[in-house]
Amino acid sequence: MIRSTSCLLALHALFLTGCSDSKESNPSEGTDTSTTCAVAEVGNQPIDRMPTGEVFWLPQGIEADCTHLQWTVLDGPGPNEVQTDEDGTQRFTPTAVGTYTFGSPHVYEELSLTTIDSQDVPFHNLMYLPSASMVEVDDEVWVAEAYAPRIARMKASNGKQIGAIEVGPWPVSLAWSQARSEVLVVQAAGDTLGVVDVTQERLVDSIWVGDEPVEVVISPDGQTAYVSLATEDAVAVVDLQTRQVTERIDVIRDPRAMDIDGAGAILYIAGHRTGQPDRYPYGEDADVQTDIIGIDLESGEQVFQVEEAGNIITDLLVDDDQDVLFVSTTVSFPERGLTTLSEAPFEGQVQRYDLGSGSLESSTVLQPSDEDSGFVLGPQGMARLDNSIWVVAEGSEVLVELKAKNLSELQRIAVEGAPRFIASIDDDIWVHASQYFEV
Repeated sequence: MIRSTSCLLALHALFLTGCSDSKESNPSEGTDTSTTCAVAEVGNQPIDRMPTGEVFWLPQGIEADCTHLQWTVLDGPGPNEVQTDEDGTQRFTPTAVGTYTFGSPHVYEELSLTTIDSQDVPFHNLMYLPSASMVEVDDEVWVAEAYAPRIARMKASNGKQIGAIEVGPWPVSLAWSQARSEVLVVQAAGDTLGVVDVTQERLVDSIWVGDEPVEVVISPDGQTAYVSLATEDAVAVVDLQTRQVTERIDVIRDPRAMDIDGAGAILYIAGHRTGQPDRYPYGEDADVQTDIIGIDLESGEQVFQVEEAGNIITDLLVDDDQDVLFVSTTVSFPERGLTTLSEAPFEGQVQRYDLGSGSLESSTVLQPSDEDSGFVLGPQGMARLDNSIWVVAEGSEVLVELKAKNLSELQRIAVEGAPRFIASIDDDIWVHASQYFEV
């Protein structure tokens, strides 16, 4: 506990190094010297070159009665404020370049943070790939660029780019809360869920949700977000009013793709790589993981299950009108070997399941376009438009239209740039060719 002497806050590592009897140090304005607190280390965060869009975690007090230090922004180039979690942890998301100054009524000295433009940071390939990376926002289409810390904005009427919003590193998934006029962005490299104010056109906060977030969906009322956490085998539940993680739902192995029904009652989750029971030529694996589940969000009970849909599941699409669930997946057949062209060892499939029983109603194999072509590889995102289901294949760079009723193929269109996600907006199908930075 610091008493009559002053204590210097070591800004380099953000922890208290010791106390000084010097009379020259001046406390920050409003400091209550009777309750001045020692400050604990909070990790090796940069304070001289913090990239914009990343989260700065403010230091906490060491003593039991000093856990809530009540940091505030005293001065800075941007409008964002310090956010406080229920446990007293405080965070700040800078969006402007310059120097921010923080003060606390319980810390003797002020704290400084200098930021740099995230666009000037050298590229570090963490290989977080986009998933559900486009969303319609009023009369615009917003696209998470993944490989750059930006959300691109385009006019829905003509596709013309009208600007970009800087966010945290590796933005891979978007969801729009129309009720709150906010777009949520999964910032995979920081394990956070960013909150973008649509009216202000800027990132206003970033919420830590857990390890390796992949995809976000929002409840129909726009007040709750669900974020799949691949390495935690869980889904984080976020209250958007308080911006707090209120719950973690244990789900299935490697959860990624999700969708929610129109009533907001059931959340459907797919494991990305849950395992293949067939261990040809050694027999089947007894420890088989369920591929897809549905969770009743009121009771927390599992009410839907598909044991074996495929080996790599990339997207789920709930169709409330038909009471069915569409699944895009890659299915492997190890018994076929790797040399035959008549029967592919891997099949790209779109499947249709009854939501009531969980039974498979129909499926289709994405066949070669002609005898000189191979099977369609790497099906990814799906979208519903009128009476059709569209699916895009990253490996074969092709967009395929199927009849929603029986999954028979109607047409296919070549799309370059390793496309991973599509969206149905107005009467068009938008394709995110992420590696070409194109839509």
